[in-house]
Amino acid sequence: MSIATPPVSFNKVSSTCLKTLKVLQINLGRTKAANDTLHPTSDKLQSDLLLLQEPYIYDSQIKGIPQSWNIFNSISNKAAVIIPSRQLHAALISCKQNTVAVKIQTGQQPTTFISAYSSPYSNIQETLLEIQEIISSLPREKIFIGADLNGHNTLWGYSDVNSRGTAIEEFILANNLFINNSSGAPPTFTRNSSKGWPDLSLCTHQMIGEIANWEVLEEPSLSDHHYIEITIDSSLKNCTFTRYKTRHGNHNIFLKNLKPYVNSLLRAFRNSQNEKDINEATNLLQ
Repeated sequence: MSIATPPVSFNKVSSTCLKTLKVLQINLGRTKAANDTLHPTSDKLQSDLLLLQEPYIYDSQIKGIPQSWNIFNSISNKAAVIIPSRQLHAALISCKQNTVAVKIQTGQQPTTFISAYSSPYSNIQETLLEIQEIISSLPREKIFIGADLNGHNTLWGYSDVNSRGTAIEEFILANNLFINNSSGAPPTFTRNSSKGWPDLSLCTHQMIGEIANWEVLEEPSLSDHHYIEITIDSSLKNCTFTRYKTRHGNHNIFLKNLKPYVNSLLRAFRNSQNEKDINEATNLLQ
């Protein structure tokens, strides 16, 4: 069933600007120095959105982050999505133990960004289940995942495959996800003589054509992980909403502006037959 949308929402004004969305992904290794480096680095790279794992936490907060930045944490604080830009408006979709997801409006469709972390000593299925629940709640939508899942697989750079890597591969195939990591890319993790590729950038097939570039940067991170920059070609839509303060009046203005849309709103709700229809009808109120 399709719900007809009024030509103009009664309280929303939208503006679209064509640009690339620059995403910066990194595991900060729980080090203060890496946190402190993040701010100047993201400014230099003009990053729009940050997907972080294992940030340095003190007093239950990510340190070294400007207060003006929009921060979304997982329950454990092991994963975070941060929006430095005030022009980019995000809505929290899900906050789980080691996973957090936010949604921004890009072009005609929204895009959900997920940050997730799984320790090499934990049960990988717990984090995969958290991501799965988010994906299942957003069928046919554009989803981008930045995650440190600590799994070995030749599909993303390792010379071996371990049980965690097999579980991740099966998860990717089951959800028809695309691996953005470039073949032959430098390791995303180095410590002394050790190296690895634990950091994954995944997306749903709906946005494969929008991934313009994926690159492991040489920019110093002061973490044992390296910065990953992803460039997404998309049009960003920012919506501003008119708020009606009706507690102490303004009822006539509100009712006057709402009146032309009442019939279509009622029709949309009456014709709703499933969760998707209700969500579409609710969007008409925005």
